Amino acid sequence: MKRRPQADVELTPLIDVLFILIIFFVLTASFVQGQIPVDLPDGRGNPPEEQGITVTISHDGTIYWDDTPVEKDDLIIMAKEAIAAGRSLILTADRSIPYGDVATLLDRMRENGITTIGLGLKGTEP
Repeated sequence: MKRRPQADVELTPLIDVLFILIIFFVLTASFVQGQIPVDLPDGRGNPPEEQGITVTISHDGTIYWDDTPVEKDDLIIMAKEAIAAGRSLILTADRSIPYGDVATLLDRMRENGITTIGLGLKGTEP
């Protein structure tokens, strides 16, 4: 009678894989840093009662003060007066306007001492 060779399970490769997994989990666990548990509010609060003055650059490059077309020089004067009166300014621009035009207007306002102007984005209703 002929004996069949008995199949043995090699444990050495399994132990190697096990040690690699243990090392991996130990190293990744040390990278996890503790965080301070803070319950932050969502961004859907009540809008401020006074939105401020909206300066808009339309698709054709026309600048509007709320809904009135103005020239750049008049805009600077009006913006200085509004800031002095405690009003806020929000600059919105049409999507098709090159960013360079918006940056140029912001630079010109900053050169004239107007440093507190917000940028308006398309909002979503809560």
